[in-house]
Amino acid sequence: MIKQNVVDPVFEEFIANKCASFAKLKYDVTPDNTRYDFSLRDNKDIKVLAEIKTRTEWFPDWFIEDSKRHWLLKACALFRCSPWYVIHCLPNQTTYQINLHHDFNYREGVMYDEPGIFVDLHHWRIIPKLGSDKPRMSPLDWK
Repeated sequence: MIKQNVVDPVFEEFIANKCASFAKLKYDVTPDNTRYDFSLRDNKDIKVLAEIKTRTEWFPDWFIEDSKRHWLLKACALFRCSPWYVIHCLPNQTTYQINLHHDFNYREGVMYDEPGIFVDLHHWRIIPKLGSDKPRMSPLDWK
């Protein structure tokens, strides 16, 4: 079972793959203890650096830690790429993404003694679920 604030490399790779499919790019997942969780790239350049967070409850706004936000913005200025903050909500199995370069309204606040910002849900993009181009399996396919 996936838990909040627990690093699961298989789950991070699943979310990175989901984001890469959405953006039509390739992905690289970083090792544990790296400042970001994955990057998206084409054949030449890194296009996105991203942080993944898992939430065990759904909220009408999502929290972004200042330390992660500032680091992503600074690193992406050097790489000339987009900083993404990605949240996977377990109750509704939905993945939300926001580009930190975009303009959006937020309110400042603190969560678990960490300063940051709360961004209303309507500013976040929903990453579509991975699908298959194959038809559903029939009972005959199980044999």
